[in-house]
Amino acid sequence: MIEKSVKKLLAFACILIALMPLAGNPVQVLADEVSATEYHVQKNDNLYKIAKTQLGSGDRWSELFEFNKDVIKDPSLIYAGQILKIPGGSLNLVDGNVATTENVETAEQTSLVEQAEANIYAQQLYNAAAVEEPFVTAQLKALESDKVHLEGLEFRLKTVESLSRKIVSDAHDMEISFSEAANNIHDGLRYTYAIDDQEYVAKTRLIMDTLIANGNSVYKFKNYWAKKDVDYQGINVMLRSKDGFIYELQFHTPVSYNVKGEKAHKYYEIIRSETSTAEEKAEASKKQAEEYKKVPVPKGVEEISY
Repeated sequence: MIEKSVKKLLAFACILIALMPLAGNPVQVLADEVSATEYHVQKNDNLYKIAKTQLGSGDRWSELFEFNKDVIKDPSLIYAGQILKIPGGSLNLVDGNVATTENVETAEQTSLVEQAEANIYAQQLYNAAAVEEPFVTAQLKALESDKVHLEGLEFRLKTVESLSRKIVSDAHDMEISFSEAANNIHDGLRYTYAIDDQEYVAKTRLIMDTLIANGNSVYKFKNYWAKKDVDYQGINVMLRSKDGFIYELQFHTPVSYNVKGEKAHKYYEIIRSETSTAEEKAEASKKQAEEYKKVPVPKGVEEISY
């Protein structure tokens, strides 16, 4: 039923896109202008934000991505210091060729069709998460205490834009359909507990046992504290609610939470980026490992398993 509705909406989107040239396609401008401006990526930037400030609309992020494929391999992964070309004055290239009105228009419309499809699936994921969110949040908040806190609760719901970017990225990287990419996403609703070191093992087990007793089941359980070949420290769990919805729950100590979010993430972005050199990745891996080595390991944590 969902597949049929997506196809109907996508077909409608395609009709609208096909009619765009009749209204005056803005892509024509790209073929006519002859100079491009540069933008230096800042901390916490993403393509949607850059497109909104530089091009007037966040929805033009895919245009920005197409224009910078020589430096951006993953539209959801850019890092501070990258230099991007801003469409608005360069001879645009499509598959390595100087763009004509026709091939720029075709490439842009193809991109828009893909984005329309990804947006539909992203909206469905968001809607499903939004329905389940009040029940999951209430359940997890009830398990908070003086030693146990939910952190980053304001980010528990991934935005439609973020979900859409991930769908496009995963579909292209893994060469699968957008439908398959969407079905593989299980962190549209995500939570993080920060638990004091001395209480970490006991409280993590208590929370897991309580959630299971309340009808949740374990879909995936990864105890990274027990993995000696992985720098990251923490426990990541995918839980299936009694209604069948899968959400993510992470367990951290205050220190491991801080390292993950504040200190190691910038190195993680460099390691994941296809534009980073081997030397840059090696240096980032070294620094990330150094940060995680500073995290005290709670006694007995390696024995937690579900």
